[in-house]
Amino acid sequence: MALSRFRGQARLTYSSADESGRASQMIAVEEPDRIRIDFMSPFGPTYTVAANGSRLVAYDRGEKVLYRGEPSAKNVFRYTRVPAAVDLLASLIRGLPPELDYLGEPDVQEQSDGWRWVAALRGGGLLSVVFQKGSLVPLSASITGSRESGDFEARFAEYEDVGGVLLPHRVEATLPGGGEVELKYSRIWRDVGLTDDAFTIDAPPGVRVVDMDSLGNSADGN
Repeated sequence: MALSRFRGQARLTYSSADESGRASQMIAVEEPDRIRIDFMSPFGPTYTVAANGSRLVAYDRGEKVLYRGEPSAKNVFRYTRVPAAVDLLASLIRGLPPELDYLGEPDVQEQSDGWRWVAALRGGGLLSVVFQKGSLVPLSASITGSRESGDFEARFAEYEDVGGVLLPHRVEATLPGGGEVELKYSRIWRDVGLTDDAFTIDAPPGVRVVDMDSLGNSADGN
């Protein structure tokens, strides 16, 4: 069982061969692909990334620029440093394995740390998920050999009860390209009202609007 939507307070840490960093965040998420991430300072949000399923926006308050574009993995990486499509990022934020189309019947095997569920993906490769015995909460998930998404691994830990639902408060991921990401929640709020406005941003007066899809390989962004 998982929450379809919630708000959370977290710290994101990421590292790759080229860069590393960390940020305090306020997060809102709703299945399957709606997210809002506010990058926080002691004085409030400095940068916000939001996606409503069809559009990604990134608002840089310091530079007074609002970027708009498709919710592709390339654009998500540019503004969050997480190289994942929005639906995969939303699954990770919720502490879940990715939801992907698979072929045939999955293979389920018992192992020392739980039950391993393995399925062949429609786009090629394998999806493997390990569930804890008893609670059946996911402990890890991996994609190998996929031509579409590349190799990926996530680990879910530090489960705590949130309104009767066990949720991981630490999510670690090794992403395509070798980047490492850790999302550690300090608090999660279950019963929150999230309207459509939470997942989109209109440009305030005096803010320049930029089409992020026109930037090519520019490093503009967060």
